[in-house]
Amino acid sequence: MSIPEDFLSDLDPSERTVIQRSLTANTAEANRVQVASQIYLAHHTRTAGARVADAVGSLASTLERAFADHARALQAAAESSERYARGLTRATWALVAATVGLVLLTVAQVWRGH
Repeated sequence: MSIPEDFLSDLDPSERTVIQRSLTANTAEANRVQVASQIYLAHHTRTAGARVADAVGSLASTLERAFADHARALQAAAESSERYARGLTRATWALVAATVGLVLLTVAQVWRGH
């Protein structure tokens, strides 16, 4: 029984060599199939692991960028809020000054007798 070529084409050259060397007259067919199956599974486990590692790395860098962008947005919002609060404080003090001015004018008018 021969191994299908599409089975071997997915494997690395070193893996194909081990499978082809297992094709001796002294090796039982069951042992050869077991060796081939184990190598095939190991190969696909390794490639799947590499794909998972790449995906996790990509996800980690995406999350890192998202957290950095979020931190910058929070910083910008805090700065904007601080500028707005300073403007409100100045406006409040201007109203206090205007009120004090009106009180002084009213007191002056009452003092003069009008």
